[in-house]
This record gives sequence, C-alpha cells and structure tokens, in this order.
Amino acid sequence: MITPGGQPYFLTGGPFGCLLIHNLGNNPQEMRWLGTQLNQNGFSVLAIRLFGHATSLKDLQRARYLDWIASMEDGFNMLQRQCDKLIVVGASLGSALALIAGAKHDVDAVVAISPAYDLLSYAKVMQFTPPNPIFRLLKLGKRPLQRISVFPGVSPKDKILPQSYPAISTRTISEIDSLLEEMRRFLHRVDVPTLLIHTDLEKEVQSQAVTQILDHLKTKRVKVQKISRGASEESLFPERERLTGVITSFVTSLPGFQQ
Repeated sequence: MITPGGQPYFLTGGPFGCLLIHNLGNNPQEMRWLGTQLNQNGFSVLAIRLFGHATSLKDLQRARYLDWIASMEDGFNMLQRQCDKLIVVGASLGSALALIAGAKHDVDAVVAISPAYDLLSYAKVMQFTPPNPIFRLLKLGKRPLQRISVFPGVSPKDKILPQSYPAISTRTISEIDSLLEEMRRFLHRVDVPTLLIHTDLEKEVQSQAVTQILDHLKTKRVKVQKISRGASEESLFPERERLTGVITSFVTSLPGFQQ
C-alpha cells in the first residue's frame, strides 16, 4: 500500500511534457516544487513513483534495478501519449534513469541533477560507506545505512520527507551498482540535448562524476551548470528558484520548445 502523500502525480499543461524521477529512498513529493514551477510555465508534468518507494523498506529491499527502469518506462509511455515533446528530469539516482531514457527512448532532452557515474561517487555524495564487494556479489546484506538527501534546496534537517526512507540496505546498494553500470553502458547512445547540474556538496566528487559522464556522451549539445546549495536554510528557497530557472531556460531554448 502506498503511503498517503507518496503517490505519483500528473499536472496538466501544454503539449510539452516533463517526466520527473525522484532520488533513491524518496518519493514524487521530493520534486513537487519543481513540477509545480514547470507546470506554471506551461509544461505538462508527470512525477513517477519508483518501484519499492513510498510503501515500506521491505518493498525497497526486494526491488531490482530493472524494476526502476520499468517504472521510468511506464511513465515515459504515459506522458508520450499526452505530449508532442518530452524531456526527462532526474535527481541523483533518478539522473541515471533519465540518461538511460535519453539513450533508449524518443526523448527530446535530458536533465540530470547531482548525477553519479559509479557506486563510489554516489556513496560519497550520499555520505555512506560502500559495502565490501562480497555484499554486491552475494546480494544478501541487510545492514541499514543512513541516507542523506543531496537534492539541491533540501537541508540536512529536511532529509527525510514524510514518505521517505531513513535507511537503505546493502541489497539495495547492489541494485544501485547495477543501475549505474547499466547507465554507463548506454551513455554513448545519448544524442539529445543534455543539462548536467551539480552542487557544491562534495564538489570534487560531483565535478568528477559530471566530467566522466560528459566524456562518454554521444551528444555535443551539453550544458553543465553548478548550483550552490547556500550557506543557510534561508537561502534554500532562492536556490530552488534558480534551479527551476536554469532548467526552464535550458528547455525553452531548445528548437521547438518555445511556449
């Protein structure tokens, strides 16, 4: 059963669609403020719920990376039937799914927020220690690990949304590893305009991850944007506005996306 408030949502707008993909352990509400702003700018917005999220930790533990890809593809197919053009926006682990969508499906642009290139870069940004490789091989680990949101505009005090999970297991980390490996396999097929956004949290790690992704993309139509998280909670909302502005500006500058 989906926890109240954790449901996916669709905001009706114009013929241009935005598919929003949340981070691991979170839910569609993580990106609600972004979806609302994009919808007010005329876009139709669909925020999906990844399999195993907004239900229970047991559900997340039994989720496989192919389930998350299937969630993305279901959302893509639903939004494609409603819109003439479609962009995919992903946060952190959702960025991997956005890039996979850009490689495998008929999308018009990709936006990757705080993307990771491999498990090590993801672990450093999310601030947990990667498990011993034996856990990834056996896929039997159950040791919980603290999760800290790195989505721009979310302070550490707000790291756990009402329908979010406070921890993930090593089994889930194994699936993260597999998803990122799948993303790397398809990066060379991404040939659509792409916006890569990284923050100043673990800035060297994020900068390196963005560079590695950039080096493997087929497309040369790439923009890299750094967004500061701000030094105080009071500065977080303006950063959300800036992030929305950067994404909206990128999308509306694309051929055929003028409102």
